[in-house]
Amino acid sequence: MIENSRGDSGFGAIIATGACAAMIFNTLPLFLGAATDAHQLSHAATGGLGSLYLGAFGLSSVAAAYWMERADRRVLALGLFLGAATMLVLAATADGWPFFAASLFGAGLLLGALYSLSFVIAGERSNPTRAFGIKLLGEVALGAALLAVIPLYLLPVFGMAGMLMGFAAVALAGSLCVPWIARRAPLSSTAQPSAGTALPGLPMAAVACLAALFVFTIGQSAVWSFVERRGAAAGFDGAAIGAALSVAAFAGGLGSLAAAWISERLGPVTPLLVAASLHALALILFAAVSGFPAFVAAVNLFMFAWLFALPYMTAAVSASDPNGRATSVVAACLAFGSMAGPGLAGQLVAGGGFGWLYAGAAGAALAAYVAFGRLANTRIGPKTGMAD
Repeated sequence: MIENSRGDSGFGAIIATGACAAMIFNTLPLFLGAATDAHQLSHAATGGLGSLYLGAFGLSSVAAAYWMERADRRVLALGLFLGAATMLVLAATADGWPFFAASLFGAGLLLGALYSLSFVIAGERSNPTRAFGIKLLGEVALGAALLAVIPLYLLPVFGMAGMLMGFAAVALAGSLCVPWIARRAPLSSTAQPSAGTALPGLPMAAVACLAALFVFTIGQSAVWSFVERRGAAAGFDGAAIGAALSVAAFAGGLGSLAAAWISERLGPVTPLLVAASLHALALILFAAVSGFPAFVAAVNLFMFAWLFALPYMTAAVSASDPNGRATSVVAACLAFGSMAGPGLAGQLVAGGGFGWLYAGAAGAALAAYVAFGRLANTRIGPKTGMAD
C-alpha cells in the first residue's frame, strides 16, 4: 500500500528520506576525525570542513520551503537521491582539494533538500510527534550501522574515498522508497494562511520555535562534532571510540523511540524536563572525563537526551504554523545550527579547551529548553491527533 487512507506518505519513505539525508551528519565525528588525521587539519580547520558541508545543506533547505509544495514529490525525491549519489562518487574520486570541496558542497545541497522533504512528509501525519520520533529512530539506526561498518571495513582499506562511496551506495538504496512518497500534500493537511505573521508565511510563534531550535542545534552539533576529538585527547583507542559512538547512536535511537511511544501522554513540558536533566548530566561527565566508562556514559546520555527532546521540539514547530511552511524550514534550521556548531566548537576548544565547549553548549541548551517550556505553557505545543 503506497499511501494510507489520508493520502500521507508511508513510514518507510519518511524513514528512508530522513536517514539517507542525515547520514553524513550522523557520522560527522568519524568523518571529521578521519579528515583531520588524513589532512593534518587544525581544530579550526576541522570545524570549517563541517561547516562547508552543512552550509550547503542549509542553503538548499531554506530554498526548499518555497518551491517544494509545487513539485511532484516522487520525481523530486528520485532526482535528489540519484544526484546526491553522483556528487558523493565525484567527491570520492576527486584528485585535489578544490574539486573535493565542490563535490561535497553539491552533495550537501541535494541532501539538504531531501532532508527538508523528510520533515514535510512526516509533519503531515496525523500524529507528528510520533512520526518525528520514528523518523529520527531510522536516522540514528542507519548512523549506528555506518559508525560500526566504516571504521572496521571501509576506512582501514579504502580511506575517505571508501567512506564516501559507501554513502553513495546508501543513497542509491534509499531511492527505492520513492513509490511510498505521496505526490502531493494530503487535503486534510492544507490550511488557510493565518494572520499576524512575523515573516512571510510564518507566525510569531513559529519564529520563536525555530529560533529556539536553532540555538539548541548549535550547542548539540558543537559537542557532537568534537566527540571523537574529546576521546582522542583523553588517550582512548580509536577503535574503542568508534565502538562507543556506534553504541551511542543506538542510545539516541532509544531516545527517539521513547518519544514516539510516550508521544503526548505526559504533555509537552515533562519530557523536556527529563531531557534537560539528562543533558546536564552528560555535559558534566564530558567535562570531567577521567576514564573510558565515563566517556561512554557521557556520549550515551547526550545522544539519548538529544533525540528524546527533538521530536517534541519539531512537533511544536509543526503545531505553531497551520500552513506547514515552518515544518519545511526545520531542516534549514537544523542545518544552519549544525553548520555553526562545528566552527564554534573549534574556536572554543582552540581558545580555552574542552571545558569552554561544554560550558557554551550548556548555555545554548538551557536557553532552548526554557524557550520551549514557555511556548508549551502558552499552548504552543505538539498538536493532537489520532495515533498513526
